[in-house]
Amino acid sequence: MAGISSEIDELKVVVVRRPGKEFELVTPSNMEELLFDDIVDLPKMQEEHDTLVNVLKTQNVEVINIDNLILEVLKSRNGKAFLADILKKVTSQSDVSVNSMVKKIFENSTAEQILSYLITGEIEIEGINGFKPAPNFIFTRDIGCIAGNLLIPARAFKKSRLREMIVAQGALCQQKSFSLEKIPVTGDFSIEGGDIAVLSKDIIPFGISERTNIFSVKSIMPALFDLGFKNILTVNIGKSRSCMHLDTVFTMINHNECLIYEPIILGSKALGIAPAQVSIFLKDRTIVKDNLLEALSYLGLNLNPILCGGTNPIFQQREQWTDGANALAIRPGHIIIYARNYKTIAELRNAGYEVIRAEDVHELLPTDKKFVIILRGYELSRGRGGSHCLTFPLLRLLEIK
Repeated sequence: MAGISSEIDELKVVVVRRPGKEFELVTPSNMEELLFDDIVDLPKMQEEHDTLVNVLKTQNVEVINIDNLILEVLKSRNGKAFLADILKKVTSQSDVSVNSMVKKIFENSTAEQILSYLITGEIEIEGINGFKPAPNFIFTRDIGCIAGNLLIPARAFKKSRLREMIVAQGALCQQKSFSLEKIPVTGDFSIEGGDIAVLSKDIIPFGISERTNIFSVKSIMPALFDLGFKNILTVNIGKSRSCMHLDTVFTMINHNECLIYEPIILGSKALGIAPAQVSIFLKDRTIVKDNLLEALSYLGLNLNPILCGGTNPIFQQREQWTDGANALAIRPGHIIIYARNYKTIAELRNAGYEVIRAEDVHELLPTDKKFVIILRGYELSRGRGGSHCLTFPLLRLLEIK
């Protein structure tokens, strides 16, 4: 069963993907095309990711590796149709050619080898073309977003991410136990999961960014209104690599608190940046507000901002780049961020958060205290994504008091 009605409700089920061989295929000559800024140390990156997973498990979160879901489908009677659908969407081959490719692949490969082909792009079958590797698959948040019990499917703006999203969405929607229905999308659609935040059963903001456009958001608004959302917000965060998604500048972390990158959310005189303008779409009218916190307050959701990087514009920029505003809430007031964001951690400590290293989390944390769990993300952060980006929440339950 899947269901999300808040970014901070108790996290029960989450989908991740452990980094693998695809990272060994990233080189200085292709890393920019693959949206990476550096070459990573894979064993260290895997160690950091494993620590994240272990923390989640200590907090009674069921962690599902997307690879296992893909393998289940490939081994099922739907395996050939699943692969054919992927290849039709990511190649220009005719249906006849694709069906011939699928037949040859299944005759010469195990399910595990086909999975590797879909992620690394490598295959050793004559007549079958390979792909570029898909290292961004670790950022499972961008698969889309669960809103209520619907999947808002992402469609990548960057070609290098298209395959991973098609594969992941197909695998998720074929799991009968999840009971997922997908909002149908057509045409020139571009939305990524990091630009979607389900803040409550009534409020859902979208970042309008380099990856998500207003036309795509408007095309799914009727389905979201039908689902029960009363207020759909668009936050014009601009088209910047550093602030590529809404969750790189804003994440809700408690009932009354959020982490923000101040220059984008509230503006910065020092940097000459105006706050991102917000439009609130209701069924019958649209209301424009100067910034996101003002818009949320207008809707009755009053959030105290905790500043990524503190008040110094230099540290704000530095720590936003290393995902200081990108936090995963396990439950209200229990969050995970990277340990390298010292100034952000100091701001959280000043707001009453107890700091604990991820390696020291061995049991369920008490709910009468606020915690920031700091993760060694020195390699993970090279990919431009934090704990929020690395996780796709499938089920959250209302807090039990």
